[in-house]
Amino acid sequence: RNGKDLPIPFSRSYRNDDKRAGYNHEWDKEEIYWCRILGLIFGQGEGDKEIYRDKFILKEKEEETSTLEDHLSCKKILLLFDWIKGNKEMKSLEQEYMLYEGDVLRLAEGFCWLADSLAAIAESGCWKKKRKEDLEKIILLSERLIEGIEEEWLSLARMYIPGLSRDYIRRLVGTGYNNENCLREAREEELAKVLPRRLVKRIQERIKEEKVIQEVKKQKFITEDKKLIPYKEKNDTENSNSNLKTKNQKPKTVLEISLQRPDRIIFEGKE
Repeated sequence: RNGKDLPIPFSRSYRNDDKRAGYNHEWDKEEIYWCRILGLIFGQGEGDKEIYRDKFILKEKEEETSTLEDHLSCKKILLLFDWIKGNKEMKSLEQEYMLYEGDVLRLAEGFCWLADSLAAIAESGCWKKKRKEDLEKIILLSERLIEGIEEEWLSLARMYIPGLSRDYIRRLVGTGYNNENCLREAREEELAKVLPRRLVKRIQERIKEEKVIQEVKKQKFITEDKKLIPYKEKNDTENSNSNLKTKNQKPKTVLEISLQRPDRIIFEGKE
């Protein structure tokens, strides 16, 4: 399974006309998509890669007309790029790509599954040791695809607060609350200016829960730490205690023979 197999709705007015005899507004969009993708390729310094060079950069003019598959592939690329950047509202994405929210979410979920599968294959292929950084990028991409946000905002999504959606995370980031620590320091009145009151309550409850969990872990660690005595220290303690006992104790008589009564012998207190 690959990204091309994942369905995406498209306008029925789109025609793959080799001659382009009549006007079709989808052709204009096709050119816009093409130019945007080229801008992304060169903007990220990827223009020298063969996969982009053959597919987008060196396309001859007589081959400019794309197939429907190519058109939809470009549409998916740009849609998912805008989705994971997180800087456009869902309504804006719906209008720009002529899709409904459910279409966007299904496509993002499908590519998230592909990224997860790729990460699993890479991990089994020893990427965890040889290409750890690349493996981490794939895992992060998978997470961003399901959340629809930038990497720096994932700490907010990882709080797993019901109702804290992509759009609300965008609001928080836009007002300076871009990580969990910022939320801990914020007052309820401040957050209520950005989010619904019920969501603010959930955030504060989650922060309190995490504080309690951290405190319990801390106390447990301290308790276990006190119980642990290094082996050498333990032996030294036992030896010093035994020495103290020896010093304080009186020597016990085992065999007693009197010079006046050599015929009388006392062994361990018995004659």
